[in-house]
Parts: sequence; C-alpha cells; structure tokens
Amino acid sequence: MIIELLTYWARSVVDVIKHLTDYWLVKTIITTIGFYMIDVFGAHIAILFLFAVLECCDCLTKFLALSYKNIQNNIPAAQPTLVDCLRGIPAAHIAGIINSQTMRNQFFSKMLTYLLLIIVSGVGDKVITLTHRPEFLLNVVVTYISSTELLSCLENLNDANVSMATALMNQVKIIAHIDNTKETK
Repeated sequence: MIIELLTYWARSVVDVIKHLTDYWLVKTIITTIGFYMIDVFGAHIAILFLFAVLECCDCLTKFLALSYKNIQNNIPAAQPTLVDCLRGIPAAHIAGIINSQTMRNQFFSKMLTYLLLIIVSGVGDKVITLTHRPEFLLNVVVTYISSTELLSCLENLNDANVSMATALMNQVKIIAHIDNTKETK
C-alpha cells in the first residue's frame, strides 16, 4: 500500500515537471501581472479581506437579531440574552426566518461592491500621486464602509435587545456625521 502511494506520488510529480513548461509564455505573463497587482494592490487585498470579516460580523449580528425575533414570536414573555439568541440561530433557520440564500446573495453583492470601490479608489489614489498630491480616496472609502458596517452591527444588536447598542450607535452617528436613516440591506 505504501509503495503504491509513493509510486503514484512520484508519477504525479514527474507529470507536473513534464508539463511545467507548457504554455510558458502565458504563465509568465500571468505571473508578471500577478506580481504587479500584488505590488499595486497589496494593501487593498488586505482591506478587502478585513471588509469580509466586518461583513461576517454584520451577518452574525443579523442572525442574532432574527433569532431574538423568533424567540419573541414563540415565547412573547421571554427576555432572551445574547447567548440565548446565539443558541436560537438554528431554530430561526429551521423556522425560515433566517434565509441562507438571501444572506449569501447579500454578502457576495456587498463584497463585489467593496472590491470595485477598493480598486477604483486605489487606482484613483495612484493617479493622484502622479500629480504629487496626497492619497485620500481609499481613506474615504474605508472610513465610510467601516462606519456603515459598524452601524449595521449596532442596529442588529439593538434589534436583538442589547442595551448598550443604542447609545453606542448614536455616538457613532454623531462622530461619523451619519444621518438617522437606516441603511437598506
């Protein structure tokens, strides 16, 4: 058995080496473009990843709010804690209150939007630096998206009856100068 596995692995390595130079020009061009993109957009890729983390937090807080609503619908006198809401997420999903497909679509839509905004602001900043001016576009985009994601999480926690969410949400709105209209999700 071990001999067969090693033989299979050795054949696979030899096959890879044999085909390593296939399409070498295309591979070289793609690698060159990739290195250029990492050099130009390295920080932007990290920012996109961090926005994905923010979006996952937003999704979790939305699940908590929907779970709270489900618990309240089933037991009107209940005063569920955040832990109760976390435990109640599967029940809310089974009840159809949490729709995974809808959440997935919203997640990918937001991430595509964020990706486009990051690329546009990153390229815009590169153009601005060519005119010997300071970069600022990415800063504006990152600040706005981060603020709105934080507010969305706080609104969701408020909907899950977390007492400090309202006060903190109001403070963030004052600091960020964001109006009181709720973002549509």
